Amino acid sequence: MSILLVEDDEVTLFLAKLLLNKIGYDNVDTCLNGLEASNYLKNNSPSLIFLDLNMPIMDGFELLEEMRTKNLCPTTKVVILTSSSRPDDRLKAVEFANVIEFLEKPLSKEKFEDIMAVLNSTKAA
Repeated sequence: MSILLVEDDEVTLFLAKLLLNKIGYDNVDTCLNGLEASNYLKNNSPSLIFLDLNMPIMDGFELLEEMRTKNLCPTTKVVILTSSSRPDDRLKAVEFANVIEFLEKPLSKEKFEDIMAVLNSTKAA
């Protein structure tokens, strides 16, 4: 499984990648904003994206919109991983078919295991 972390905070990005590596996922790439991620997705199709919402240059919602309009990685699942607890953000996120979960930072082993359970249940369905 290939994973893309899109996060502008380098410490949060480092810790999330370290956690994923520690639990056995070595195919993890990172981008610091939505524009970097958009360029990455033109040539790569990760299985899963962990996406922050509040980033400079291009935020998470702008990236999701670009993915939808340009049909970038239509089968890639997206998990919003953000510090935002705004109900409006949660409602907006579910408008995107590829968003499977909305989580508050930080990423933990338990949250990741829950995501994997959701992914495995959608594959079986």
